[in-house]
Amino acid sequence: AARTLRELLEVDEYPRSLEREAAAKEALEGLCRMGKAYATAVAAGDADASHAFVSLATSFTRHEIGLVVAGTPAANLFVRLLLVMARDPRPGIAILCFDAWLEIQDVPLANRHPSMGAELYTEVLTSVLEQCSYPGEGEAAAAAAGAPSPGGLRLEGDALSM
Repeated sequence: AARTLRELLEVDEYPRSLEREAAAKEALEGLCRMGKAYATAVAAGDADASHAFVSLATSFTRHEIGLVVAGTPAANLFVRLLLVMARDPRPGIAILCFDAWLEIQDVPLANRHPSMGAELYTEVLTSVLEQCSYPGEGEAAAAAAGAPSPGGLRLEGDALSM
């Protein structure tokens, strides 16, 4: 289902219709609720499902970047989910999520909500460092910086948190 939805997102139309805009907002709210399914896939070691969820989130970010950086409650929850996905215990899957962060980075600061500032990017950088470290080394550095370890994922509402 995640792969099919991702393919639908990749159909671009110009100019965008009001129906597509409304559907994108509904999709964002729905994606925020996939945190539990993603957590289940990670806990079960299901790399295919984790890959599908991260690919869907990255595609949504690419095609609906304006919604993602808007700072709405749904957008903020989705950004938190992206941060959790960047800490996937399988580096190959986590790296896919960094494409979403690169899309966000390409949006000028003036066009991003203030919540998408330094504090959030400190967490993103911590995730990058954890993914680039030997096992255990990144966790020690994260603990020293006061950041949660990748194994410290927990559910908060409908999305994952750390």
